[in-house]
Amino acid sequence: MKTNSELIGVGVRRLVRPVFYAETANRHYFSKRAACRAEAAARIREKYPSEECETDDQGRTTCEGWHWTRIKRADVLLRRYSRIIFKSVPNAEQTRRAGD
Repeated sequence: MKTNSELIGVGVRRLVRPVFYAETANRHYFSKRAACRAEAAARIREKYPSEECETDDQGRTTCEGWHWTRIKRADVLLRRYSRIIFKSVPNAEQTRRAGD
């Protein structure tokens, strides 16, 4: 007996594939590079928390706030920190072989 999806001809099926989990970012990613970049950004956010902008009663800005991307050469910091994390994480094939 065929299932409903087989009768309808739905081209969606369930696949089990390895994903990477960025603990600090608390998300799953399909690529190792994306997970490492999100983890690096989340760790930088923890070390340098953002400050919201402050306004007075008339709506004028008294303090414009702050975000970690305003650090001088923040792009280099993110790229280097991502690379350090990337090199420390095993590939999907290595983890799959270890589990066998």
